[in-house]
Amino acid sequence: MFSPESERSILVAALNEKRGELCRELMLQLGADDFYEEAHRNIWRCRSSLENAGVAHDISAVLDSARRMGLFVGGGPDFILKLVRDEALSAASDLSIRAAAARVKELSTLRQLTSALQSTLHLAQSGMHSCDEIVAMASDAVELARSSGNSKSQGPMHVMHYVASLTEQLVQRMEGSAPENVVPTGFAGLDDLFMGFAEGDLIILAARPSMGKTALSLAITEGAANEGGRNVLYFSTEQSGLQLAYRKVASASRVPATDLRRGTLAGGDFDRVIDGARRVGDTNLWIDEQSEITLPEIRAKSRVFAQKHAKPLIVVDYLQRIAAHRQADPRVIIGEISTGLKNLAKELGAPVIALAQLNRELEKRANKRPMMSDLGESGKIEQDADIILFIYRDEVYNADTKEPGITEVIAGKNRDGQVGVRKLAFDGRTLRYEDLSHV
Repeated sequence: MFSPESERSILVAALNEKRGELCRELMLQLGADDFYEEAHRNIWRCRSSLENAGVAHDISAVLDSARRMGLFVGGGPDFILKLVRDEALSAASDLSIRAAAARVKELSTLRQLTSALQSTLHLAQSGMHSCDEIVAMASDAVELARSSGNSKSQGPMHVMHYVASLTEQLVQRMEGSAPENVVPTGFAGLDDLFMGFAEGDLIILAARPSMGKTALSLAITEGAANEGGRNVLYFSTEQSGLQLAYRKVASASRVPATDLRRGTLAGGDFDRVIDGARRVGDTNLWIDEQSEITLPEIRAKSRVFAQKHAKPLIVVDYLQRIAAHRQADPRVIIGEISTGLKNLAKELGAPVIALAQLNRELEKRANKRPMMSDLGESGKIEQDADIILFIYRDEVYNADTKEPGITEVIAGKNRDGQVGVRKLAFDGRTLRYEDLSHV
């Protein structure tokens, strides 16, 4: 009960680097165990682990992965080369490959159902279970098959899948490269602290007003887009798209934002502004400036964006400005929004950065560096977030500061790494951050 032709057509598409988007779509539907033949299962397992690790996934990479994991792939290079050189399979359209995937999933579900019903029949014939128990087992088997056939999720994955991905990422890093599914911030010091943002992470960027949250979030999106090839969707609930454009161009051109707004440009400023505007315009950044936006609207728009644009990064400025879609205690609403954004990150397989406003209590302390308790509803936000970053500029509070122009980025939580402080230079006139990883 299997279709070798359908399985092979899927694998040929998966090994074609030009069909990466289609392959990612199929990976949401098919797991390795949906393939009947062992060699096919292992090729799909290797290809999936490479995709999951965010590293190259050509034929050589698949073979290297199989060798490292000791997996049988039908005789090695000759088997795979013969597979990809099959002209009929290589010429299959996306539509026919999707149909083949549906067929493979259906046959896998039928095999699963048959096996479960056979086991139930065996137990019934043994006479060791009551009629009610046997009926319940049969009902469970049918329901599992129905949900498996309708679901877009792969279901449980063997730990080997994740171990293989770990191995591929390790090899990539040992060779001096960052995996494609790790999003760089554009600042070496921050990337060193938490190795970039991982897909599915919820990152909270929190500070008091006028600390530079928006400026830093825009700087991070620039690094993510230019260095990481990310497509950024930026929800700006407080500032208009034009205001953000002024900020971006001021930073890119190194011309003070106030001069831009007044039109008081001197010397070669205009040429620098035009060059900066061109570079900003080339950035893969989309801005949604709807002010009264709800969490369901953010989720819906993000899903549509992710369908149109590969490798998305979602930014929400800011968390407390998201409109409540029902009446409830504000703390409950913020908790629901925090959890909803984390679920969105996991669903899209993309980092979600949410800016957050800190409460006024820290203003009463002598040391005004933020800490977890300064987050409103800190318990829920702290629970949901993978990374929590605080921003502190001593010059805002101390006119005679020993570190003018320095911003401390404080990692208060880092689920998969260390906490600590990294320093960035900040020019308040141009709203530009610079790396200070050596400090």
